[in-house]
Formats: sequence, structure tokens, C-alpha cells
Amino acid sequence: MSDLEKRVDKHEWILKTHDDELRSLKDNEEKMQKTLFSIQQNLNQIKWIALGFIFATAAAELGLVQALKLL
Repeated sequence: MSDLEKRVDKHEWILKTHDDELRSLKDNEEKMQKTLFSIQQNLNQIKWIALGFIFATAAAELGLVQALKLL
């Protein structure tokens, strides 16, 4: 085997390794995007629950609940 063939084989092996690593990184990216989307949805739920609690507390403090009962 000539020196040139050895070098070509080595570079082909390196390219295959890089291709495998790139494929793995793309798979991980998709998984991370799904996870981040799920986290974002959870944070949105927490935000709306907190805003609802703040609104309910403010309404109770201002007596809006009592005013609604009178209607």
C-alpha cells in the first residue's frame, strides 16, 4: 500500500468519525429543543398561576369580591 493510499484511508476514517459526531450532535439538538419547549410551557403555566393569584389577592384586598356578591 502506498503512502498516498494510507493517507487517503486515514482521512476517510476521520471524515466518517466527524460525520458520526455531527449526526449525534444534531440528534442531541432536537432533544434539547423539545426539552426547552417543555420548560417554556411550564414557566408560562407558573406565570399565569402567579398572575391569577396576584389578581385574586388584589381583588380580595380591594373588596371586589364583596362587591360582586352584592350584585
